[in-house]
Amino acid sequence: MNKRGLVFLFLVALGGTVGLLLLFQPKAHSAHYPESNFFEKADLNWIRNPYWFDGKAEVNFYQTTLVKYGIPRQADPTVHILVAEKHRPDVLVKANEWRQHHLVDMLKFNQVVSVQTGIYAYRQMMSVFFQMVNSRTAKMTFTSHEWCGNAFKSLVNFRGRRKYYFDTYWDGQGHGEYPADFPEDVVLYDALPVQLRMLVFRPGEQVTLALLPGQFSSKASKPKVVMAQAEVGKRKTIQVPAGSFSAYPVRVALPEGEDLFWFEAEFPHRMLEWKTHTGNHFQLLKSEKLAYWKLNKPGDEAYLP
Repeated sequence: MNKRGLVFLFLVALGGTVGLLLLFQPKAHSAHYPESNFFEKADLNWIRNPYWFDGKAEVNFYQTTLVKYGIPRQADPTVHILVAEKHRPDVLVKANEWRQHHLVDMLKFNQVVSVQTGIYAYRQMMSVFFQMVNSRTAKMTFTSHEWCGNAFKSLVNFRGRRKYYFDTYWDGQGHGEYPADFPEDVVLYDALPVQLRMLVFRPGEQVTLALLPGQFSSKASKPKVVMAQAEVGKRKTIQVPAGSFSAYPVRVALPEGEDLFWFEAEFPHRMLEWKTHTGNHFQLLKSEKLAYWKLNKPGDEAYLP
């Protein structure tokens, strides 16, 4: 056999070996839970509306009752901040040079919670970043501190990169990373006040979500997605501290109970009220569009409720 024939046989054998390896390798984790249809049914134009591109943030304050150690407590007003930002896709942080062409548009959601428990308080904040091209969660960071110690958690879900990192003061959860066993279309429970604003508000409308349970805790449990169902109810007028609003109720059925939300009927569908299955309660106190990063002078405290 000549040299050309030997090369041909080698290539045929190599191709067969590769084919067998591909045939018998384990299947990759599915990026979509078959039951989840939230992103197929939601109004994804909500996140692309010019409302988010006016150079200001939507700042909402909520009268808050939180259950800590089994006791309902009057907390400081919870703050929800929503603002569009340009992010670097390589490190997933806001870009200094925002005119670069390769940047990714993100909608940042900051949730700030503070509650006194006897002699000491919990100070906690979560940031969730949604890709404005498809409304999906790209990143989450969470910090918690109280007199026992500090905790930090982060989640990445962006362009095939998935990870869940933690650093806490709890035995067995001191420092590490869990396998990122969640789908690309995951929805964070703590981000429902934003993502449910993307629903089609029509009585009887239902969606199913692949939901990552609440992360507002100094502990870092292994992330495990559960299925939840949200249903829109009939439009009604409700009263909250911020005033009277025409609103739609949304009930979210979870494995451990039911949450009830009320959303403003008209765009931008701000969350007006939230009663959780654990007994927490949030009601809108005040809402404004603000360039809050400029309001750092003495006297700017007047913007607080």
